[in-house]
Amino acid sequence: MLHFTKNLLNFLIFLFFNLVVISVASSSKQASIYTVIDLRFIGLFENQTIPVSDFGVTKFILTQHQTYVRDRNKRIQQLEKKMRGSVDWQSAELVKAIFVEGAKKEERIDPCHPNHKCVASFKTMETYRSVWNNAGHWMKEFYSIKDFEQITAEHIEAYMLYKIEYYPSKLYLQKISASLGKLEIALKCYTLKKYGEPRDFDFGVRQIQLNLARNLNHVYDGYHTRVYKEPEKLIAILVNPKHILSAKMQLHGLARAEGCTLIRHQQMHGYRMDSITQKEVGVIQTREKGGKIGDVFVDIDTYRQIEEIIKREGRFRINYKSYAEDIRNACATLQIECHGSHGFRWTAAQRRVREYQKAGYLYEEALQGVSWEMKHFRSSITEHYLR
Repeated sequence: MLHFTKNLLNFLIFLFFNLVVISVASSSKQASIYTVIDLRFIGLFENQTIPVSDFGVTKFILTQHQTYVRDRNKRIQQLEKKMRGSVDWQSAELVKAIFVEGAKKEERIDPCHPNHKCVASFKTMETYRSVWNNAGHWMKEFYSIKDFEQITAEHIEAYMLYKIEYYPSKLYLQKISASLGKLEIALKCYTLKKYGEPRDFDFGVRQIQLNLARNLNHVYDGYHTRVYKEPEKLIAILVNPKHILSAKMQLHGLARAEGCTLIRHQQMHGYRMDSITQKEVGVIQTREKGGKIGDVFVDIDTYRQIEEIIKREGRFRINYKSYAEDIRNACATLQIECHGSHGFRWTAAQRRVREYQKAGYLYEEALQGVSWEMKHFRSSITEHYLR
């Protein structure tokens, strides 16, 4: 009896020691931990077969902890893994998470059904995905977002404001808002399948911007000119000096907003004589809507200031949202209607057509020439800016 009590006491001491080792090891990320316990009894661990001899010392390798740590590390690696691949590939992955062909309406509106809020129509899904791809490419270019899971409400708001700048139709902006709403749901479904629980995505700001655009008549509902009568006066009171330079690029060079928010050294192409006005101008190469590349002509002073900023900071960059807000505040100060940054492009188009005509070009030739400078193809597009 005394011998039995002594062995039991030894076992309890070893068991306590190894439990301490296990608890300490659990806080680390080691993938394999073997705990050796001296056992003299059978049946102390469930589902384990422990060979023993009478009062002999048997070494038992505790593998339960090893399995637990391995599974936990695998889960940690999965959580740290980002969505990789091109924008189109990532949007295709999100489609898989939300598209259920032929799903019934009763299933899609039932919160308890697996197909809740899914998309059942192929055409609708195609429409949504086209917006996702466009937004993904835009965010990648302006915010360096390479992973759809990194998209936040701030990025969604900036994208909506970017679209509103181009004075879209009411139906088109509604389509964009609805598509971004489905993007939120798709990301939640995707992360639920990937991690076991949905991540928190809230793109409600899209609806706020849609409502504001409707209420402030920033969506197309019949013809509406967007020319600034005194653009230089408006540019002069912009608060941020970089915004002033970007506005001058749009006013004198017909650039879109995306063409003047980020400029690197290799885009600065020096000076050239403008064949239309016969004046020396600075040449900046930009990549704009649809990936179209072309030269933007700016005055010498603007070119030199941008060049100095690039030498000092490594690149010229502005935040589009802040730029648009600066223009709105300046318009409010002058008590004039705000047409956004795109209003400078409208104003520039009208001035440039007159410069072509003064240089001896026919009206149709002037329209075509300005269309090419605006990175369009058809001359009829320029007439849209002349009304």
